[in-house]
Amino acid sequence: MNTVVEQFLKAYRREFDYHQEAARICAQLCETELLGAGKRAIVTYRAKSPDRLAEKCNRRQEEEGKSYNTSDDIANDIIDLSGVRIALYFPSDQQYVDKVIRSLFRLIRDPKSYPDGRRMKYKKQFDGYHAVHYLIGLKPDRLGSDQQRYLETRIEIQVASVLMHAWAEVEHDLAYKPLSGDLSDGEYAILDELNGLVLTGEIALRRLQVAFDQRVNEANKPFTNHFELAAFLYRELRLARADDDEPGIGRVDLLFQLLLHYDKNCPATVKPLLATVITDPEHDRPISDQVIDLFIGKDKERYGVFEDIRAQDTRGLTYGDAETLRDARAIGTFLNAWIGLEKVIRQLVGKQPGWWHGLSRQSGIQADLVAEINQLRSMRNMIVHGIAIPTPAELAATTVRIKAASKELNAFNASRKRRSR
Repeated sequence: MNTVVEQFLKAYRREFDYHQEAARICAQLCETELLGAGKRAIVTYRAKSPDRLAEKCNRRQEEEGKSYNTSDDIANDIIDLSGVRIALYFPSDQQYVDKVIRSLFRLIRDPKSYPDGRRMKYKKQFDGYHAVHYLIGLKPDRLGSDQQRYLETRIEIQVASVLMHAWAEVEHDLAYKPLSGDLSDGEYAILDELNGLVLTGEIALRRLQVAFDQRVNEANKPFTNHFELAAFLYRELRLARADDDEPGIGRVDLLFQLLLHYDKNCPATVKPLLATVITDPEHDRPISDQVIDLFIGKDKERYGVFEDIRAQDTRGLTYGDAETLRDARAIGTFLNAWIGLEKVIRQLVGKQPGWWHGLSRQSGIQADLVAEINQLRSMRNMIVHGIAIPTPAELAATTVRIKAASKELNAFNASRKRRSR
């Protein structure tokens, strides 16, 4: 074995746990976003086995003529030391997964789509492996302070249907990893035949997804899980959009839990809210966040219920425990202050959709106050929906700013009433 390869493998064995943990963090982020959005998928991860890595290095040197002069040569050639697989129930969800990956991670290079036109080892009737591979890096804002050391890790994410992943695993181990000897022509033909069955199966999965969506939307019955709620949202929003692009749906699972708590998990509750969401100037925010905000309204009790739901959510935790703790009293004080500010704003501008933008149209209100309220509203959205994780001190400081803004608006409103007499 090449001395450079031996040294690389020795170092890799010491770093194996590091690559395993980087892959785990990546997989957890993917699973939280996809399952929370009602996308059915199986997300797995692994660090490459040192023995398999040794075999791959040797094979690339012997069969492909690779020349490894330094450890960097190996690291640049073999990019899947940390790997994640996303196996989709429905192949049509690939488009949404692409958006999620681009949002959650840094793309190190352009995604690679398969089949890629390479010459196969054997003549095939079908075109083989269908998937998209991403090479990504983690983003600092998705990690806790003790996880920042994984920022430089390169992670490969493979996205394909559950059927295609299963077939690819079999073919790769038998045809491309010489663990069982060279295959016969008959064995290659059987692999090709299985590939045809898998491609047919993917067509059936696409039809199954359409049938599932139709059943959910035609039944007009309560949603039994967040997958059904997600299917309803996607259909309704597609009908309202001029393009075929899927909207950012967000954490439908949290929305479902909130609706279920009030026995409102049905189309009759959600559909009227969607009419406002579609025309809302902030429609680029996740749809679930907007529907949650509309459902909560000014109801302090609903705010509290949703905060409890989020506090019990363990799926989205990627930070250390110390960074996810909430001070319930600070949250309650913050929400009380925000509800008070909303009431004052609505007194000024009414209840029409996009009421926060009505502030800028009120003559006499200082521009810096409007800017401050818009900033506070962005902070409120981040806090309520768990995008930001403030400390109790930060919450207290934000609460002071909200109360100050309410005081200024109340003074303006009182002055306006006096002038109108």
